[in-house]
Amino acid sequence: MIKFIEWNIEENIPLINRGKPLIKIGKHDIWFGSEYEKKIISRLIKRDLDISLDTSSKSMIFRRLPSEYGEYAAEVWCDGAKYGVLLYSTREGWVFYPTGALASILAHHMSQVCRIPSIKRRLKGKYIQITNSCYSRTKYLIFITGKYVGICKRKGGKCKVKDLAPHVFKELPSVRPDKIVNANKHHIDTIINEAIGFIKKTASKYNPPYAIAFSGGIDSTITLYLVAKALGTDKIIAVYSDTGLEFPETKLFVERITEKLGVHLEVVESGKKFLELINEERELPSRDNRWCTGLLKIRPLYEFYKKNNIRLVFEGIRMYESSSRGRLPRITTSRYMPGIRRALPIISWTRLEAQLVALHFGLEINPLYDRGFTRIGCIICPAMNMHELHISYTMNEKVFKEIADNLDTDIGYILSGKWRKRPINMANPPK
Repeated sequence: MIKFIEWNIEENIPLINRGKPLIKIGKHDIWFGSEYEKKIISRLIKRDLDISLDTSSKSMIFRRLPSEYGEYAAEVWCDGAKYGVLLYSTREGWVFYPTGALASILAHHMSQVCRIPSIKRRLKGKYIQITNSCYSRTKYLIFITGKYVGICKRKGGKCKVKDLAPHVFKELPSVRPDKIVNANKHHIDTIINEAIGFIKKTASKYNPPYAIAFSGGIDSTITLYLVAKALGTDKIIAVYSDTGLEFPETKLFVERITEKLGVHLEVVESGKKFLELINEERELPSRDNRWCTGLLKIRPLYEFYKKNNIRLVFEGIRMYESSSRGRLPRITTSRYMPGIRRALPIISWTRLEAQLVALHFGLEINPLYDRGFTRIGCIICPAMNMHELHISYTMNEKVFKEIADNLDTDIGYILSGKWRKRPINMANPPK
């Protein structure tokens, strides 16, 4: 388990559980930023500061913030410094709050930086006067005062100071992912060996075949690989539940990965259609009432397990994904699947550890992550964050329109995401 991360400035490499803590993990997940997330950072820096910063080859680490900050809110770390906080607002879209450390880095990209006299009093949260020579139409302004670099938010002829940092931070050369893997090899080997040991010990108590619930996400991909490595491919079955609302990209990925690994794949279906079910239910599934999961996913999986005399299923669930998953024991059962043991080999892993293990083994991961998705599920799902819902709409407009038509509502209501929060009677849906 990752407790903290130090940053080797000389090598520009994040180090797990070594040195002095720079990033403390706590209860919230941590991961390497995707191509999509890094592009968002570059775009917002350009928009708000008019500075071009290429983040495409950088190793950026994101640490999720508590839910009160929003559905998607994360600290962004890079070059051994906290760059800022990225969040998605329903009203504003993507928003980035840069730090003084990032201002110190960006100051090196500017031909001229605004300078103000050194002031002894605390500046953070105060307003400073902007001279004509410093005037800018950008949202934020970078300034230097004494040995510090600050960043302030423009408001008329004044600027409110948001943060300051010593003028010692600088952009570091990009590092290849394999160098990060090698630098953290001891930790990676430790968690791999522990997970494989758990898989072997757990499987020894049950007769084969063993199933792996394979969704196509990085966690179930890692779990599939580890189980195949521990038990061999002849004793295991990868089971993919096709709800009828699957991303085509995920279905192709699932087929491709199982074929590469030489693992037998079974695709199970409920025989029911989502559009037919919402006509019956007259409501979209919500986070507190995911009727779709039971009918379209769990039931066909359970029927397959019973038919094939499977008593042990490995699942790629992690405790950092949600508070409910954080309370699960490593070997558990479900009241929806009586007689089935669920084993969770990577329950204590962060997403960063899953990414490092995938890099270590050279495993391909679902391409939807680089399209902006943080989890892999259905085309429309109450567990989606707002930005994922909006991305999914751009990729699957026809499906969204069919759902809206069946509920006699409009696309605007579907994209508002309000239906995710609680069960809503769609007999009189809001327009």
